[in-house]
Amino acid sequence: NDTATTEIYTSSFVGSVQMCIRDSYHIADIRVDGRELNVWFSDKGKWLMTEVDVETLEAVPAAVAKAFMQSTMASMQLEDVRIITFPKQPAVIVIEVEEYNTDTEFQLFYAPDGKLLQTLNVSDTGGEIYPGLF
Repeated sequence: NDTATTEIYTSSFVGSVQMCIRDSYHIADIRVDGRELNVWFSDKGKWLMTEVDVETLEAVPAAVAKAFMQSTMASMQLEDVRIITFPKQPAVIVIEVEEYNTDTEFQLFYAPDGKLLQTLNVSDTGGEIYPGLF
């Protein structure tokens, strides 16, 4: 039952909560203190990851901000900054940029120590973050 499922997933959160199902994932969209969190669960209720939209480089580890600012992508328009946390692996910081005057968008995936893990061209895909990327 969807109401019981929502109560199980959201009992530990305080704030506005909306549940949705995408593919085989259950996602709790939560607003807490003005921040948006997307908490992803498996269809069995296992926590897979949490995505927090922090919107600014000031909210990420200094090593990540420094590495990004020294990259060739720093000259592009900053679109989005997200921190992804997982139950059993280090966090990943995702910085999304767009080339000026084009529709070309990239996502840069950083480890907390500033190491660039991967760069994806998301111009055609929309750049959704989901557990299968990791």
